[in-house]
Amino acid sequence: MSFKLRRRNRKGNPFVGMLFGIGLFFGSFVLLYLNEGRVDLSTIADESIPISADTVSSENQGKLVAVSGALHSDEKVGDPELLTTSSYLQLERSAEMYAWEESSDDDDDGKTYDYTREWTSDPENSENFNNPNGHFNPSMKYRDEKFTVSSAAIGAFTVDPNALFFMQKEVVQLREGMLLQGQVADNYIFIGHGTLNEPEVGDLRMSYKAFANDQSVTLFGEQHENTLRPYTQKNTVLYRVYPSDRETAVADMHTEFLTLLWAFRVGGFMMMWVGLMAMASPLTSLLGYLPVLGNAGRLVISFAAFAIAFVFSLITIVISAILHNPISLITIFILLIIGGVFLWRRRDGEKTAVLS
Repeated sequence: MSFKLRRRNRKGNPFVGMLFGIGLFFGSFVLLYLNEGRVDLSTIADESIPISADTVSSENQGKLVAVSGALHSDEKVGDPELLTTSSYLQLERSAEMYAWEESSDDDDDGKTYDYTREWTSDPENSENFNNPNGHFNPSMKYRDEKFTVSSAAIGAFTVDPNALFFMQKEVVQLREGMLLQGQVADNYIFIGHGTLNEPEVGDLRMSYKAFANDQSVTLFGEQHENTLRPYTQKNTVLYRVYPSDRETAVADMHTEFLTLLWAFRVGGFMMMWVGLMAMASPLTSLLGYLPVLGNAGRLVISFAAFAIAFVFSLITIVISAILHNPISLITIFILLIIGGVFLWRRRDGEKTAVLS
Protein backbone atom coordinates (compact mmCIF):
# COMPACT_ATOMS: atom_id res chain seq x y z
CA MET A 1 0.00 0.00 0.00
CA SER A 2 1.29 3.43 -0.87
CA PHE A 3 0.16 6.85 0.33
CA LYS A 4 1.42 10.03 -1.26
CA LEU A 5 1.36 13.52 0.13
CA ARG A 6 2.26 16.31 -2.26
CA ARG A 7 3.35 19.74 -1.03
CA ARG A 8 3.82 22.38 -3.67
CA ASN A 9 6.19 25.33 -3.64
CA ARG A 10 8.36 23.74 -0.96
CA LYS A 11 11.42 22.79 -2.94
CA GLY A 12 14.48 21.89 -0.99
CA ASN A 13 17.21 24.46 -0.67
CA PRO A 14 19.78 23.58 -3.37
CA PHE A 15 22.58 25.11 -1.30
CA VAL A 16 21.82 22.69 1.55
CA GLY A 17 22.13 19.90 -1.00
CA MET A 18 25.41 21.39 -2.16
CA LEU A 19 26.83 21.31 1.39
CA PHE A 20 25.65 17.71 1.75
CA GLY A 21 27.37 16.90 -1.55
CA ILE A 22 30.64 18.46 -0.37
CA GLY A 23 30.55 16.20 2.70
CA LEU A 24 29.89 13.13 0.57
CA PHE A 25 32.61 14.07 -1.93
CA PHE A 26 35.39 14.48 0.63
CA GLY A 27 34.07 11.59 2.73
CA SER A 28 34.50 9.29 -0.27
CA PHE A 29 38.26 9.97 -0.29
CA VAL A 30 38.46 8.94 3.38
CA LEU A 31 36.46 5.76 2.74
CA LEU A 32 38.57 4.77 -0.27
CA TYR A 33 41.82 5.48 1.56
CA LEU A 34 40.87 3.48 4.67
CA ASN A 35 39.52 0.64 2.56
CA GLU A 36 42.87 0.12 0.82
CA GLY A 37 44.52 -0.16 4.22
CA ARG A 38 42.36 -3.05 5.41
CA VAL A 39 44.27 -6.21 6.25
CA ASP A 40 43.57 -9.44 4.41
CA LEU A 41 42.99 -11.90 7.27
CA SER A 42 43.89 -14.80 5.01
CA THR A 43 47.52 -13.60 4.84
CA ILE A 44 47.69 -13.80 8.64
CA ALA A 45 45.80 -17.07 8.88
CA ASP A 46 48.09 -18.61 6.26
CA GLU A 47 50.97 -18.20 8.73
CA SER A 48 49.19 -20.22 11.42
CA ILE A 49 50.66 -23.48 12.69
CA PRO A 50 48.27 -26.38 12.00
CA ILE A 51 47.93 -28.58 15.08
CA SER A 52 45.67 -31.28 16.41
CA ALA A 53 43.30 -30.54 19.26
CA ASP A 54 44.31 -33.71 21.11
CA THR A 55 47.58 -32.53 22.69
CA VAL A 56 49.06 -29.27 23.97
CA SER A 57 52.64 -28.49 22.91
CA SER A 58 54.65 -25.83 24.76
CA GLU A 59 56.52 -25.09 21.53
CA ASN A 60 53.50 -23.17 20.24
CA GLN A 61 53.21 -20.92 23.28
CA GLY A 62 52.23 -17.39 22.18
CA LYS A 63 51.95 -18.39 18.51
CA LEU A 64 49.06 -18.33 16.06
CA VAL A 65 47.70 -21.85 15.66
CA ALA A 66 44.96 -23.46 13.58
CA VAL A 67 43.44 -26.19 15.73
CA SER A 68 41.43 -28.96 14.09
CA GLY A 69 38.90 -31.00 16.05
CA ALA A 70 35.37 -31.03 17.43
CA LEU A 71 34.25 -27.88 19.28
CA HIS A 72 32.15 -28.91 22.26
CA SER A 73 30.16 -27.33 25.08
CA ASP A 74 28.18 -29.01 27.85
CA GLU A 75 25.64 -26.19 27.63
CA LYS A 76 22.69 -25.71 25.30
CA VAL A 77 21.45 -22.39 24.00
CA GLY A 78 18.12 -21.01 22.77
CA ASP A 79 16.14 -17.79 22.51
CA PRO A 80 14.80 -17.33 26.08
CA GLU A 81 11.40 -15.95 25.04
CA LEU A 82 10.91 -17.51 21.62
CA LEU A 83 12.86 -20.71 21.01
CA THR A 84 13.67 -23.76 23.12
CA THR A 85 17.27 -24.63 23.89
CA SER A 86 19.13 -27.00 21.60
CA SER A 87 22.65 -28.22 20.85
CA TYR A 88 24.01 -24.94 19.53
CA LEU A 89 27.16 -23.05 20.41
CA GLN A 90 25.69 -19.79 19.13
CA LEU A 91 22.18 -18.88 18.00
CA GLU A 92 21.58 -15.72 15.98
CA ARG A 93 18.14 -14.12 15.79
CA SER A 94 17.14 -11.88 12.88
CA ALA A 95 14.01 -9.89 13.69
CA GLU A 96 11.80 -7.78 11.41
CA MET A 97 8.63 -5.78 11.91
CA TYR A 98 6.00 -4.86 9.34
CA ALA A 99 6.08 -1.08 9.53
CA TRP A 100 5.49 2.20 7.75
CA GLU A 101 8.47 3.57 5.81
CA GLU A 102 8.68 7.19 4.62
CA SER A 103 10.50 8.28 1.47
CA SER A 104 10.57 11.64 -0.27
CA ASP A 105 11.33 12.96 -3.72
CA ASP A 106 11.69 16.41 -5.26
CA ASP A 107 9.99 17.06 -8.57
CA ASP A 108 8.96 20.13 -10.53
CA ASP A 109 5.72 20.46 -8.53
CA GLY A 110 7.24 20.29 -5.09
CA LYS A 111 8.19 17.66 -2.54
CA THR A 112 6.44 14.29 -2.63
CA TYR A 113 6.22 12.05 0.44
CA ASP A 114 5.58 8.38 -0.11
CA TYR A 115 4.47 5.98 2.64
CA THR A 116 4.75 2.23 2.19
CA ARG A 117 4.43 -0.73 4.54
CA GLU A 118 7.41 -3.08 4.49
CA TRP A 119 9.26 -5.69 6.52
CA THR A 120 12.24 -3.98 8.15
CA SER A 121 14.75 -4.74 10.90
CA ASP A 122 15.01 -1.05 11.79
CA PRO A 123 11.56 0.63 11.66
CA GLU A 124 11.47 4.39 11.57
CA ASN A 125 10.09 6.47 14.42
CA SER A 126 6.72 7.50 12.99
CA GLU A 127 6.69 10.63 15.18
CA ASN A 128 9.38 12.01 12.89
CA PHE A 129 7.32 11.46 9.74
CA ASN A 130 6.30 14.52 7.74
CA ASN A 131 2.73 13.23 7.95
CA PRO A 132 2.44 10.91 11.00
CA ASN A 133 -1.36 10.72 10.89
CA GLY A 134 -2.37 7.22 9.85
CA HIS A 135 1.24 6.03 9.75
CA PHE A 136 1.91 4.96 13.33
CA ASN A 137 4.71 2.48 14.05
CA PRO A 138 4.59 0.75 17.45
CA SER A 139 7.81 -0.02 19.32
CA MET A 140 9.60 -3.18 18.18
CA LYS A 141 9.60 -5.77 20.96
CA TYR A 142 12.30 -8.09 19.55
CA ARG A 143 15.50 -7.04 17.80
CA ASP A 144 18.47 -8.84 16.26
CA GLU A 145 20.38 -10.67 18.97
CA LYS A 146 22.95 -13.43 19.51
CA PHE A 147 22.85 -16.09 22.22
CA THR A 148 26.13 -17.89 23.00
CA VAL A 149 27.25 -20.59 25.41
CA SER A 150 29.50 -19.37 28.23
CA SER A 151 32.20 -22.02 27.87
CA ALA A 152 33.51 -24.45 25.26
CA ALA A 153 36.55 -26.55 24.42
CA ILE A 154 38.18 -28.04 21.36
CA GLY A 155 40.00 -31.18 22.44
CA ALA A 156 42.55 -30.26 25.12
CA PHE A 157 42.07 -26.50 24.57
CA THR A 158 39.54 -24.19 26.20
CA VAL A 159 38.14 -21.19 24.32
CA ASP A 160 36.09 -18.08 25.07
CA PRO A 161 32.88 -18.46 23.00
CA ASN A 162 31.77 -14.88 23.64
CA ALA A 163 34.94 -13.48 22.06
CA LEU A 164 35.03 -16.06 19.26
CA PHE A 165 33.65 -15.31 15.79
CA PHE A 166 31.48 -18.23 14.64
CA MET A 167 31.67 -18.21 10.85
CA GLN A 168 29.26 -19.72 8.33
CA LYS A 169 26.33 -20.44 10.63
CA GLU A 170 23.52 -22.48 9.09
CA VAL A 171 19.80 -21.67 8.88
CA VAL A 172 17.75 -23.24 11.66
CA GLN A 173 14.79 -25.22 10.33
CA LEU A 174 11.92 -24.26 12.63
CA ARG A 175 9.20 -26.65 13.85
CA GLU A 176 6.16 -25.98 16.02
CA GLY A 177 7.55 -27.98 18.96
CA MET A 178 10.58 -25.68 19.14
CA LEU A 179 8.56 -22.49 19.70
CA LEU A 180 7.80 -20.87 23.06
CA GLN A 181 5.30 -18.51 21.43
CA GLY A 182 4.06 -17.52 17.99
CA GLN A 183 3.66 -19.85 15.04
CA VAL A 184 5.88 -21.21 12.26
CA ALA A 185 5.30 -19.63 8.86
CA ASP A 186 7.74 -20.12 5.96
CA ASN A 187 10.55 -20.87 8.47
CA TYR A 188 9.82 -17.71 10.48
CA ILE A 189 8.41 -17.36 13.96
CA PHE A 190 5.42 -15.12 13.26
CA ILE A 191 3.82 -13.03 16.00
CA GLY A 192 1.00 -10.62 15.21
CA HIS A 193 -2.63 -10.01 14.32
CA GLY A 194 -2.33 -10.73 10.61
CA THR A 195 -0.58 -13.48 8.72
CA LEU A 196 2.84 -13.71 7.11
CA ASN A 197 1.30 -13.23 3.66
CA GLU A 198 -1.11 -10.51 4.82
CA PRO A 199 0.59 -8.85 7.80
CA GLU A 200 -0.57 -5.84 9.77
CA VAL A 201 1.62 -2.98 10.97
CA GLY A 202 3.41 -4.09 14.14
CA ASP A 203 3.52 -7.79 13.23
CA LEU A 204 6.87 -9.51 13.82
CA ARG A 205 8.79 -12.28 12.09
CA MET A 206 11.99 -13.90 13.36
CA SER A 207 14.42 -16.25 11.62
CA TYR A 208 17.52 -17.96 13.03
CA LYS A 209 21.00 -19.14 12.15
CA ALA A 210 23.11 -21.34 14.41
CA PHE A 211 26.53 -22.87 14.85
CA ALA A 212 26.04 -26.50 15.86
CA ASN A 213 27.73 -28.13 18.81
CA ASP A 214 30.20 -31.00 18.38
CA GLN A 215 30.95 -30.46 14.70
CA SER A 216 34.41 -30.75 13.15
CA VAL A 217 36.01 -27.31 12.90
CA THR A 218 39.20 -25.31 12.42
CA LEU A 219 39.79 -22.67 15.06
CA PHE A 220 42.34 -19.86 14.66
CA GLY A 221 43.77 -18.29 17.82
CA GLU A 222 46.86 -17.67 19.92
CA GLN A 223 47.93 -20.50 22.23
CA HIS A 224 48.45 -19.71 25.90
CA GLU A 225 49.18 -23.03 27.59
CA ASN A 226 45.91 -24.95 27.10
CA THR A 227 43.83 -21.87 26.21
CA LEU A 228 43.19 -20.35 22.79
CA ARG A 229 42.87 -16.57 22.83
CA PRO A 230 42.43 -13.81 20.21
CA TYR A 231 45.57 -13.32 18.10
CA THR A 232 46.51 -9.72 17.24
CA GLN A 233 48.72 -8.62 14.36
CA LYS A 234 48.81 -5.29 12.50
CA ASN A 235 46.01 -4.01 14.77
CA THR A 236 43.87 -6.85 13.43
CA VAL A 237 42.34 -9.57 15.62
CA LEU A 238 42.01 -13.16 14.42
CA TYR A 239 39.87 -15.42 16.60
CA ARG A 240 37.57 -17.39 14.34
CA VAL A 241 36.13 -20.83 13.95
CA TYR A 242 35.07 -22.39 10.63
CA PRO A 243 33.18 -25.65 10.04
CA SER A 244 35.82 -26.71 7.49
CA ASP A 245 39.49 -27.60 7.13
CA ARG A 246 42.28 -25.03 7.41
CA GLU A 247 42.86 -24.54 3.67
CA THR A 248 39.17 -23.95 2.97
CA ALA A 249 38.92 -21.51 5.89
CA VAL A 250 41.90 -19.48 4.63
CA ALA A 251 40.40 -19.39 1.13
CA ASP A 252 37.06 -18.20 2.58
CA MET A 253 38.84 -15.37 4.43
CA HIS A 254 40.47 -14.22 1.19
CA THR A 255 37.12 -14.31 -0.65
CA GLU A 256 35.56 -12.27 2.16
CA PHE A 257 38.38 -9.71 1.91
CA LEU A 258 38.04 -9.31 -1.87
CA THR A 259 34.25 -9.03 -1.65
CA LEU A 260 34.42 -6.23 0.93
CA LEU A 261 37.34 -4.56 -0.86
CA TRP A 262 35.37 -4.16 -4.09
CA ALA A 263 32.12 -3.37 -2.28
CA PHE A 264 33.76 -0.40 -0.53
CA ARG A 265 35.50 0.66 -3.74
CA VAL A 266 32.16 0.79 -5.54
CA GLY A 267 30.59 2.45 -2.49
CA GLY A 268 33.31 5.13 -2.42
CA PHE A 269 32.83 5.79 -6.14
CA MET A 270 29.05 6.08 -5.68
CA MET A 271 29.54 8.48 -2.76
CA MET A 272 31.79 10.65 -4.93
CA TRP A 273 29.38 10.58 -7.87
CA VAL A 274 26.33 11.43 -5.75
CA GLY A 275 28.35 14.10 -3.94
CA LEU A 276 29.33 15.78 -7.20
CA MET A 277 25.72 15.68 -8.37
CA ALA A 278 24.57 17.24 -5.11
CA MET A 279 27.29 19.90 -5.35
CA ALA A 280 25.84 20.86 -8.73
CA SER A 281 22.29 21.10 -7.32
CA PRO A 282 22.12 24.94 -7.57
CA LEU A 283 22.89 24.65 -11.28
CA THR A 284 20.45 21.80 -11.84
CA SER A 285 17.76 23.81 -10.02
CA LEU A 286 18.28 26.68 -12.44
CA LEU A 287 18.15 24.30 -15.37
CA GLY A 288 14.78 23.10 -14.10
CA TYR A 289 13.24 26.30 -15.46
CA LEU A 290 14.30 25.32 -18.99
CA PRO A 291 12.08 22.34 -19.91
CA VAL A 292 14.01 21.03 -22.92
CA LEU A 293 17.50 22.38 -22.36
CA GLY A 294 17.16 21.70 -18.65
CA ASN A 295 16.78 17.93 -19.09
CA ALA A 296 19.70 17.83 -21.52
CA GLY A 297 21.81 19.92 -19.16
CA ARG A 298 21.09 17.69 -16.20
CA LEU A 299 22.02 14.67 -18.28
CA VAL A 300 25.34 16.26 -19.26
CA ILE A 301 26.07 17.14 -15.62
CA SER A 302 25.30 13.54 -14.58
CA PHE A 303 27.68 12.08 -17.19
CA ALA A 304 30.38 14.63 -16.33
CA ALA A 305 30.06 13.84 -12.61
CA PHE A 306 30.27 10.12 -13.41
CA ALA A 307 33.47 10.56 -15.43
CA ILE A 308 35.11 12.81 -12.82
CA ALA A 309 34.15 10.44 -9.98
CA PHE A 310 35.52 7.45 -11.90
CA VAL A 311 38.89 9.09 -12.59
CA PHE A 312 39.25 10.52 -9.08
CA SER A 313 38.26 7.21 -7.48
CA LEU A 314 40.76 5.29 -9.60
CA ILE A 315 43.58 7.72 -8.74
CA THR A 316 42.65 7.64 -5.03
CA ILE A 317 42.60 3.83 -4.97
CA VAL A 318 46.03 3.58 -6.64
CA ILE A 319 47.65 6.22 -4.42
CA SER A 320 46.04 4.78 -1.26
CA ALA A 321 47.24 1.27 -2.11
CA ILE A 322 50.78 2.62 -2.53
CA LEU A 323 50.68 4.63 0.69
CA HIS A 324 49.55 1.59 2.66
CA ASN A 325 52.35 -0.56 1.23
CA PRO A 326 55.79 0.22 2.75
CA ILE A 327 57.61 -1.75 0.05
CA SER A 328 55.93 0.26 -2.69
CA LEU A 329 56.77 3.52 -0.90
CA ILE A 330 60.43 2.56 -0.54
CA THR A 331 60.58 1.44 -4.19
CA ILE A 332 59.09 4.70 -5.42
CA PHE A 333 61.44 6.70 -3.18
CA ILE A 334 64.48 4.84 -4.57
CA LEU A 335 63.27 5.31 -8.15
CA LEU A 336 62.80 9.03 -7.54
CA ILE A 337 66.34 9.29 -6.17
CA ILE A 338 67.75 7.36 -9.13
CA GLY A 339 65.75 9.51 -11.54
CA GLY A 340 66.90 12.68 -9.82
CA VAL A 341 70.56 11.62 -9.93
CA PHE A 342 70.24 10.65 -13.60
CA LEU A 343 68.70 14.02 -14.55
CA TRP A 344 71.30 15.91 -12.51
CA ARG A 345 74.19 14.08 -14.19
CA ARG A 346 72.66 14.54 -17.62
CA ARG A 347 72.18 18.23 -17.02
CA ASP A 348 75.73 18.52 -15.64
CA GLY A 349 77.07 16.70 -18.72
CA GLU A 350 75.21 19.05 -21.06
CA LYS A 351 76.73 22.08 -19.28
CA THR A 352 80.23 20.58 -19.59
CA ALA A 353 79.69 19.95 -23.31
CA VAL A 354 78.57 23.56 -23.86
CA LEU A 355 81.56 24.98 -22.03
CA SER A 356 84.02 22.82 -24.01
